[in-house]
Amino acid sequence: MTSVKNFRRALLISSASLAIFACSDTNISSPGTTTPPVGEPTGPTTPTPPTGTSIPASATGAGTADVSHPNLTRVTVATADGGTTDIVQISGTVATDLTLETGVVYYLNETLSIGADSGAASTTATADGKEVVLTIPAGTTVVGDGSAASLIIPRGGKIMAEGTASSPIVFTSYAEFQRQNGITNVGTETTRGEWGGIMINGFAPINVCDTTGDNVADGGCTKEGEANSGVYGGDNAADNSGVLTYVRVEHGGVVLNDSNEANGIAFQGVGSGTTVNHIHIHNNLDDGVEFFGGTVSVDHLVVTGQSDDAIDWTDGWTGSVQYALVTPGTNLRDDAYGIEGDNQRPNDLLPRSAPVISNATILGNDEWVAGVRFRRGSAVKFVNSIVAGTAPFGMDIDDAATYDLIIDGTSKIESVMVDATGDALRNDDDIPADFALTNYPNVVVDTSSLLNKYFPGGQEQAVTAFDVTGEGLEAVDYIGAFSPTETVASNWAAGWTKEGTVFEEEAATCPTGTTTSSSDPVDGKTVCDIPLNITSDVRLSNGDDLIYRLTGATFIGTDGGKEAANVPSSVQATLSVDAGVTVFAQSGAEAYLVASRGSKLEAVGTAAAPVVFTAEEVLTNNIKSGETLQHTRGYWGGIMLNGKAPVNVCDTTGDTVADGGCEKTGEFASGSYGGEVSNDDSGALRYVRVEYAGVIVNDDNEANGIAAQGVGSGTEIEYVQIHNNLDDGIEFFGGTVDAKHIVVTGQSDDAIDWTDGWVGRVQYAIVEPGETLRDDAYGIEGDNQRPNDLLPRSAPQLSNLTIIGNSEWVAGARIRRGSGATVANTVITGAPFGWDIDDASTYELFDGTTPVSDFSSMLLDNTGDELRDDGDIPATFIADHFDADNNIDTISTTTLGGFSFFGNATGVVPSTAEAAVTAKDMSTVDAWFEATDYIGAVKDADDKWYLGWTIDSSRNVTSAN
Repeated sequence: MTSVKNFRRALLISSASLAIFACSDTNISSPGTTTPPVGEPTGPTTPTPPTGTSIPASATGAGTADVSHPNLTRVTVATADGGTTDIVQISGTVATDLTLETGVVYYLNETLSIGADSGAASTTATADGKEVVLTIPAGTTVVGDGSAASLIIPRGGKIMAEGTASSPIVFTSYAEFQRQNGITNVGTETTRGEWGGIMINGFAPINVCDTTGDNVADGGCTKEGEANSGVYGGDNAADNSGVLTYVRVEHGGVVLNDSNEANGIAFQGVGSGTTVNHIHIHNNLDDGVEFFGGTVSVDHLVVTGQSDDAIDWTDGWTGSVQYALVTPGTNLRDDAYGIEGDNQRPNDLLPRSAPVISNATILGNDEWVAGVRFRRGSAVKFVNSIVAGTAPFGMDIDDAATYDLIIDGTSKIESVMVDATGDALRNDDDIPADFALTNYPNVVVDTSSLLNKYFPGGQEQAVTAFDVTGEGLEAVDYIGAFSPTETVASNWAAGWTKEGTVFEEEAATCPTGTTTSSSDPVDGKTVCDIPLNITSDVRLSNGDDLIYRLTGATFIGTDGGKEAANVPSSVQATLSVDAGVTVFAQSGAEAYLVASRGSKLEAVGTAAAPVVFTAEEVLTNNIKSGETLQHTRGYWGGIMLNGKAPVNVCDTTGDTVADGGCEKTGEFASGSYGGEVSNDDSGALRYVRVEYAGVIVNDDNEANGIAAQGVGSGTEIEYVQIHNNLDDGIEFFGGTVDAKHIVVTGQSDDAIDWTDGWVGRVQYAIVEPGETLRDDAYGIEGDNQRPNDLLPRSAPQLSNLTIIGNSEWVAGARIRRGSGATVANTVITGAPFGWDIDDASTYELFDGTTPVSDFSSMLLDNTGDELRDDGDIPATFIADHFDADNNIDTISTTTLGGFSFFGNATGVVPSTAEAAVTAKDMSTVDAWFEATDYIGAVKDADDKWYLGWTIDSSRNVTSAN
């Protein structure tokens, strides 16, 4: 084969052109030759054309390409059909500027040097005033053949390789070029090391000197570079070696031994004046990219299939990488990592390596040691990144000097999610006492929930991003290489990276713990059945071809009892639901989902990819005869979360509420709830929709959209919509759980309901009912219990509610049976009455009886009075509590407009009337609340938290525009 013959030829050529490679693990990274090439470059030697396996006649051709430049030669090669064709060979040391042509494939089988080194450390372009530039236009392909084939940019030279997203510049192996054009028996698509790579030398500072007596401090340090590319390093931090943009480098990285290796691209003393972005290194036999000192920065970097480290640095590199995706191949070399960052030996050499790495997604496999390694005194700011996959460890930090920089704040590890099969931090017996990754801000060690393998899911989106604008990088509000709004079809890496290396579509396979159904696809997707009894952790992973089914009453775990320690015989499990997943209830199966005490439901979606719980009838458009989607309700049971937080009603005589001993059986045979653990954690519901649920058996056996039964404050409920439930939207049965950003639409009964001693908080809620409601329906209905003074007494705090009623309601909100309530910053409109307060024990809480009830900052615009009169209103109650002193306006007409979930409804965006009501800063009452200066759930037309992940009455996903 051609590559084999050229490899043999490479072993015989002189040391001046033999590729000598190095790795960063040695004190002198590139042994090279003792005398770098200097002086006037010479022209090429007579080229040796490729021989052996032929190429297709249609694969390429020199055509009318200009070969007048002394480093270009037209050579004739055999074609697969028995003919011949010309190609353009490029070789030698380029003495004058060279511009390649689009549409011509250039062949390289020996070292190509763009000029020669311009001299000692220098701030000028070249020592003799000459600057040699290689210009490569978009769409050009350069193929390297064998170990001698490398491209070198010496100090003072430049490469201007400016591809585009639609026409990238490709450096690949001659063998891969043959494979792409139908020639077989020349390796495979996973073959590595079929040519050398690209080496760029600059005048920027480094911290290791080849020559004794060179002074690092004044930038006088120089060093011999990769592949006999001459020296690198100097005193010009802003040195400019040209432009690399939309460039792919494939199948390179010749490795002769552990001290003789080539990277895909080696940036050697390269300065910050160099522009590098949108680079893809694929299937390199050594590292993907390595930075040997210098100050160059890279953005939008993809490294795939490499055999060793993907991103490596040493020698005092102080640049940055923002937006990087790393996915290794298999059959890796020993001691491989996604990132390996060194300073040098000794570890305190200056300038110290101190790059910024932001928005990296590092997806490892079990052949790696760890996703990331920092060592030998390298400083680093590693932020806004995701380390996941199946690497044995997340991070590996070596040497006291490296740890010291993290501890004293020189280095920064912040806003990072780590998910590894082993520990988040590898223990080499050198971890300082009390050191843990989670000690640092927004560092999360948890199971990742990446969407379609690469895009941030709910877990990742919950990590607060670090502000990198102070580091000179682009502002971001997310972690990882891709934003939550990017998709497989539309993202910064799509189109110009090598086809088949990222964003591959995988066959639909139901995840472990579920069963592939033999039934017909639903909504065009393979159906995965969820077991009725989930006795071990199950994760419902997202896939474009998967959908999940509840086939009946489904329980996560078994009841763990009311105490903090679970009942020994019980089973605890977690059902995790990834962003974008749809779970539907089988038609006619009386299906619902229960998280038993001690177990968890972790349904974490995103604004762009919510988790949806719905009904088969809706997905298959098999709703009841005569119904429309606007009136469709009650096709399945809903979601029940059972927790161990206190409740005030006991099923068992003799249980005492005061010591947390009270527990109760939930409606709809959902099991026991309640206990003594106020901060109990039943999981998370974030960006979740629950649709068309709420089966009603009788008045005492009804299913809410979500029933939070004795749920503790450790549970997260945020960005949740309950749509078209036949009973209540969300009901809190005791407990301490809080909720933010709640939307309840189309329910037939109450939207937000509580009882049994609930003492949680709600901020930002939109309520808009449908039509054909049940009797005695309200936007809010809050109870304590019978008798009305049972403890703990219901006393929630609610702020920023927009309650939009209709004539079928009794009132916008009702509290009764001795429940307390603090309600502020609320709009109630459209109902016959604003409020309905029942029972003397409820009224008395407004006059100072504990727990104190309080109303403030409201606009009440309803067809009747602000307070429904059942003949039990205390004499001065309205004057004392529905007055201007409390910023309650019961006269003005609401001016809500904008988006409405139901046709002909008012809308949710406030205007002049709402703005006239002075808001109450609830954060001064309880720090859990966010400070607001407006009433209602929505601040203004630019506040769109409720859009994009919710649905309207016609089951259209709402627009965020």
